[in-house]
Amino acid sequence: MRRGAAGVAAVAACLALAAGACGGRTAAGDGATETAGEGSGRVSGATGVGTGGSSLAIATSVPVRINTPVSAPPSGPGVSVTVPPEKPCTIEASFSNEVLGFAYDSAVVSPDGEARLRAFVAEVLRNSVRLERVELVGFASSEGADDYNLALSRQRALSAKVVLSSIDGIGSASLDASGRGEDKAIGDNSIEAGRERNRRVEVSFHFSGCK
Repeated sequence: MRRGAAGVAAVAACLALAAGACGGRTAAGDGATETAGEGSGRVSGATGVGTGGSSLAIATSVPVRINTPVSAPPSGPGVSVTVPPEKPCTIEASFSNEVLGFAYDSAVVSPDGEARLRAFVAEVLRNSVRLERVELVGFASSEGADDYNLALSRQRALSAKVVLSSIDGIGSASLDASGRGEDKAIGDNSIEAGRERNRRVEVSFHFSGCK
C-alpha cells in the first residue's frame, strides 16, 4: 500500500530522532501525549511543526503537576499513616515503640525497628512524587524530669534521622529532627501500656509536584 505524503514525513521524522523517541507513540493527531515512564512525573507532549501543509509531531518533555494526593502505604501494627486532606502533598506516619524498639530510657532504634523503618520509607519513595523535606519529632513517656524527657525525645528523633539519611532515594531532601518530650501524649501515662504508646517518633514526608 502506498503511503501518503504526511505518512512518509512522519516516518522520516521518527528515523531522524534519537533511538526510542518514537517508541510507544499513539497516533492521535496534534496534541497527542504519551507517558515517559512509570514514576517519572513527566509526560511527552506534541508540538506541531509545519512542513508543506502537513504537521509533524515532535516529542517534547515537560514537567507536570500531579493532581492527586501522594500515595501512602497503609497503616499497620505500630504504624499510623495519614495524608491530611488539607495537606495532600504530605504523608504523616507515627512509629510506635512497638516498631522502633526503644528500650526504657533509651534512644537506640532496634535492628528490627531499623529494618521496618527502611521498608516503610522505601514504599513511600516508590509510590510518590519527589521528596522535598522530612520532619521527625520524637516523644517520651512521663517518667522523669521534663527537661530530661525533652532531650531523650530529641535523641530518639535523631536516631530515626540517621536511619533515614542512609536510605537510597532520600537524596537532597532536608531532614529535620526535634523533640517534644511528654507533650502530645496519645496514651495514658498512668499505666505502662499507655506510656509505651507515648514512646514514639512521628515522621512527616513533604513532597513537591502535587497539589
